[in-house]
Amino acid sequence: YDVNVYMPVGSYFFTNNQIKKVVSENANKIKPFRAYFAYSGTNTQDAIDFSFDGDPTAIETLSEDDAKQIEGKFIVDGQLVVAKNGKLYNAAGAVIK
Repeated sequence: YDVNVYMPVGSYFFTNNQIKKVVSENANKIKPFRAYFAYSGTNTQDAIDFSFDGDPTAIETLSEDDAKQIEGKFIVDGQLVVAKNGKLYNAAGAVIK
């Protein structure tokens, strides 16, 4: 994942139980699996109300028929490796030492 992703100016995010607004370029980085909110109105004095209704999304079931068949194995650090000719190769085709 890319750790140098910045939230756009004018967007909002939650931190320390407060809503903060991004006011300058390259000021607030966003980590993977996080979100920010963009305001599309024209009146910046409007109150902002956030409502999180409904059920959160999730993977409810997964069967072998649904899963993509992957050649190789995943090692402890999450890297996909393939064994060929007595050597291990990563997804890019480089030999793992």
